[in-house]
Amino acid sequence: MPRTDIVIASGHYFDFLNPGASEIFVEDIAQSLSLICRFGGHTRDRRMYSVAQHSVLASYLVPPMYAVDALMHDAAEAVLGDMVKPLKNLLADYRALEFTVEQALFTRFDVRFPLPDCVKHVDRVLLSTEQRDIAARHHGEWESTREVEPLPDRIIPVSSDDAYEMFMARYEELRPDDRSRRRATPSLRVEAA
Repeated sequence: MPRTDIVIASGHYFDFLNPGASEIFVEDIAQSLSLICRFGGHTRDRRMYSVAQHSVLASYLVPPMYAVDALMHDAAEAVLGDMVKPLKNLLADYRALEFTVEQALFTRFDVRFPLPDCVKHVDRVLLSTEQRDIAARHHGEWESTREVEPLPDRIIPVSSDDAYEMFMARYEELRPDDRSRRRATPSLRVEAA
């Protein structure tokens, strides 16, 4: 049988067929999402706009009690990638796998499942804003953002490093006592020559 797991940033394995048993940390999610570009990389002017930045923005646009849900709403993309929606719609098996991975990660990080409506709405508002500010220039409108007003302010993409730091800082702010979800930072020991 072919392998069904991948190595993640922490060095642990994430098994797609048994995601609930996989050891994954918020740093794994932050790193991966900070390196994944929205829209499959098809952005205006070759600008990197990460899923991590999108998630951080979402966390500020919902009522405070749903901020963690919004921050982690795309956590599954840390292991599945950010597949563009039209392709997802063609792959029924992918949708089932995405559901299983989301359920496992949302349980691990205490995220409401299914996601609250306010998180889904903010995701569409951000998509509408990103369509205006980030996505490759195009003609016509997208059905998923029809009748959804974009934010008045423009989104300015940040670097992957900044997106990672923003994500981790926001998680720390929202879950300051949640040490079990973070991996220990190894101490650097230097020996004198």
